[in-house]
Amino acid sequence: MQPARTLGNQYLRIAGILAIVASTQWIIGVFIAQAYYPNYSITQNDLSDLGATCHNAIMPTPGSCVIFQPASIIWNTVLSLLGILTLASAYMIYRGLGNRLFSVLIGLFGLGALIAGVVPENVDLTTHGLGAIVSFVAGALAAITVYRVRLEAPLYFRYLSMLFGIISLAGLAIMLSVSFATLEASIIGHGGDERIIVYPLLVWEIILGISLVRNLERPVQRSATVTKAGPTTKSRPI
Repeated sequence: MQPARTLGNQYLRIAGILAIVASTQWIIGVFIAQAYYPNYSITQNDLSDLGATCHNAIMPTPGSCVIFQPASIIWNTVLSLLGILTLASAYMIYRGLGNRLFSVLIGLFGLGALIAGVVPENVDLTTHGLGAIVSFVAGALAAITVYRVRLEAPLYFRYLSMLFGIISLAGLAIMLSVSFATLEASIIGHGGDERIIVYPLLVWEIILGISLVRNLERPVQRSATVTKAGPTTKSRPI
């Protein structure tokens, strides 16, 4: 039977790998999907437009959507995978650390992404939007509250995580408080503001994954050093 610490380390290592793969495949998939979307603009087009564009320059148009392939299937696939892999990572984090709050936040981050991927804008704009908001809020709160997690990570990781979370929440506050037409006509555009929300969270998830993996290497290296050197003994005087 494996010791609890060793088993917990295995869970965290898997969680870290899953988090890295989740965000990395999403970022790569987005760039590929953008290449297949004619005249795609990172300011005027939302990320979800890659799946289905259901708006004009003034307002959302749920009943009239434009879909480009293979951009749509690529986007829906990588977004769904982001949700599934992040959910799995959240479960492994819970098994490894037992931190229920942080694990639930990471899980909601993944669940919201999965809902948005499975239910694109052209299927149900309301459900898609609610899934996205849940993902945004939960992901940002997870980044802000990571200081409560027992990780042997550098101090700057916690400050950087809080910064990413605050930036994401600020972008979400702008999106929810400014009208679609006004934001679309601004310099950053509706799509640019969405990227202010999303990209910090995805970069943070990759850094979190790296921290989870590196967090486990230090104890192993220290144990190996002690074993190699062997215990020191003092000779007793006669």
